[in-house]
Amino acid sequence: MHRKVSAALAGIFMLLGHSMAEGLPPREEMSKEDIQKGFWELSAKDPNGKVYKMEDYDGTVVVIVTAPRQCDGGVFYQTLEHMHSIHPYALEIVAFPFTNKDFNTDECLLNILAKEVKGSQTIRIMERADINGPDTHPIFKYLKDMFDIDPLEEQYPSYFFVDPEGIPVEVHYGASYNTLKKFIDQYAEMD
Repeated sequence: MHRKVSAALAGIFMLLGHSMAEGLPPREEMSKEDIQKGFWELSAKDPNGKVYKMEDYDGTVVVIVTAPRQCDGGVFYQTLEHMHSIHPYALEIVAFPFTNKDFNTDECLLNILAKEVKGSQTIRIMERADINGPDTHPIFKYLKDMFDIDPLEEQYPSYFFVDPEGIPVEVHYGASYNTLKKFIDQYAEMD
């Protein structure tokens, strides 16, 4: 499942002075500049407390990923690292681990936490984030507003694609590797 926003539609949006706490106006009422500004002003911390600003990714394709904690031996992160290796200079992958109450991670939680703290040389693994509810991380609050989604599915990873200009253009839920690669190839080659 995915949702796509055309570049032409993105150009007609206009922000009306709402704060993130109030929620955003419908995307159709926002200007391209306000959508970009809204994304570039966001930031997140990794498990070690280092802050990453989205504005630092200006000019690259950014994939924001919800990463459900699961006992998979790190395969999920290895797949993301492989995706990054295809376009290492045109792509940033920012993964947000979250705890899904439907997955029992008691047996491997220490290994998961160690991987999150260790991080990755190629993708950004952020600190655990809430993707739904009253404590939703501001990045997901913004992205959910952009795509009019609430709540996010927790059974599968969600992949939010942001073009090099800072415009969220597409979201996929539990997409296959080939679907994700096709999208990344399309936007990374446009840059």
